[in-house]
Amino acid sequence: YQQIISEAKMKSRRMELDSREEVIEESFKKAEEKLVKIAASESAEYKESIKNIITEAALEIGGGDLILLLKQEDEAKIKDSISEIENDVKAKTGKETNLEMGNNINTIGGTIVKTKNGDIEVNNTIEARMLRFKKSLRSEVARILFKW
Repeated sequence: YQQIISEAKMKSRRMELDSREEVIEESFKKAEEKLVKIAASESAEYKESIKNIITEAALEIGGGDLILLLKQEDEAKIKDSISEIENDVKAKTGKETNLEMGNNINTIGGTIVKTKNGDIEVNNTIEARMLRFKKSLRSEVARILFKW
């Protein structure tokens, strides 16, 4: 009799955890859908975000001669900011920095920055960033959703 109650409690707890996991995953899916819309827009916020993640990746590499891989629609959004990014990276690394457009990539948004020789590559696409930050965001999402 005790074993049946114990098993039922465990099954109930497992079902609750599975349901919470489903809700968390759905939250990430909705966030991604929203990011797709933002990345497809002409918003100043998105343009600034692209600029920032290009700068972040270029700094991570340490400047130099770099290739930018973007989706075609994003090239026009950052074209006017290239020299500003180059100067910012140079100021922070002390290394002359040149950004060159590479092939277009299939992505929601964001960029891949790599050295001209291809030795170093930083994937700062929205998809890659979501994967990198998902683990740390997961507990925050759960806390917000379930008030833990």
